[in-house]
Amino acid sequence: MFLAILLIYIVVVILPVVFWFWFFRRQDRAEPEPKELLFKVFLGGILVVILASIAEAVIEGLFFPQISAKLAESPDANLGDFVGSFSDFFGFLAIYFMAGPVEELMKFFILKHLVFRRIAFNQVADGLIYGVTIALSFSLIENSIYFSNILSEFSFSGDFIAIVIIRGVVTTMLHVLATAILGLYLGRAKFSNKNRKKIMFKGVFIAAMIHGVYNVSIFFSFGMLTNLVLLLLCFKYIMQELKTEKTQMVWKLIVPGRNS
Repeated sequence: MFLAILLIYIVVVILPVVFWFWFFRRQDRAEPEPKELLFKVFLGGILVVILASIAEAVIEGLFFPQISAKLAESPDANLGDFVGSFSDFFGFLAIYFMAGPVEELMKFFILKHLVFRRIAFNQVADGLIYGVTIALSFSLIENSIYFSNILSEFSFSGDFIAIVIIRGVVTTMLHVLATAILGLYLGRAKFSNKNRKKIMFKGVFIAAMIHGVYNVSIFFSFGMLTNLVLLLLCFKYIMQELKTEKTQMVWKLIVPGRNS
């Protein structure tokens, strides 16, 4: 039994992380990022998990105390449990939508602190690679916790396997693609002569909306189809942007105040 659970964990939690890291590193073969910096960014994802968890708990406690208490009492509560009250229904959706913006904002702050002034960050595409890296770290920790929680709730059953597959494969893809777009805009901001803050805000906003819509859609009958279409569109956009000359251009100028 233990070996079967371990195998499922490796397949649905570890392998998606390895695959996406390998896939996007292949797109960066011409000007690969320093392994030491990528490792620091990966570790940064652990800090994001901690900060986002604290921020979400504080926001829930301040603005949605009753909903938060009900969810704590019944962690398996779903949308149907809140249909009777509009305020509870709204609060339920708000809590799940809120997680996306909070997490993407935390990823942005940690990512910007770690890489923005690095000389190694010399392409717009680099921002995307760093975004993917921090997203994979975040996803690995979050999905590992979720895997453990679901196992304790459902034991080793068909429902457990189905849930962790969706969580491990699809949700990891969400984190990767949303934060890849955030990183892409961070790269655009670094090599822009004006409106840097506006460009960064746009990247965070887009990533947050993608993440928030995904989190809420799963509670509706059409949610899975909606989310798959959303992720496919994001993937198509990212791959198109990665191929553009502006994204791949290597900036050789050393800007004062930016260290290696």
